[in-house]
Amino acid sequence: MGPGTGRSSAPTLTPADTLADLMGAGRAALGWAQDNPLDAAALAVSPVPVVGDIAGIANDVRHYVNEPETRTVSNALMSLMGLLPFVPSMAGAIGRAGGSFELDYFGQPIRILQNPSTQQQVGFLNRTKYKAARRIVDPETGDTYLWDANDPALHAMVAEQLGIKPGGKTIMDMIGLD
Repeated sequence: MGPGTGRSSAPTLTPADTLADLMGAGRAALGWAQDNPLDAAALAVSPVPVVGDIAGIANDVRHYVNEPETRTVSNALMSLMGLLPFVPSMAGAIGRAGGSFELDYFGQPIRILQNPSTQQQVGFLNRTKYKAARRIVDPETGDTYLWDANDPALHAMVAEQLGIKPGGKTIMDMIGLD
């Protein structure tokens, strides 16, 4: 199945579908933790006062070094705000620029592409581990959102953070390269 293809309407979810989605997410989360041990360690200690803050800022710095496109003033300020006591993580508020943004998924930033062109979708899919992505299409705005299928974020949770109501004509599916 290529980019832009998939179901033409929202799927009807059964309890078995939900369980299968959760089990798939569990496998994806385990695969993500094995592939990203430093991210997983920072996430694991994030609830621990002081230790979690230090691990979080160290992990942010590592990402800034390895992913130059994330080096923005606003991202740096949000990282520094995370060091302040009693200030929650600001990762979910990272600005939408250049057709992509990040959402906070239980302390883990998930990169989301918004309205990517077919060429951008193919390029993105080629860079993913399993050549697959999760997709949400908002019927109210027509906006399309994609993220790596290997990321542990479930459709319903991402839709909630985006303010999209699941059901009706909302498309929530997966796309991939053959």
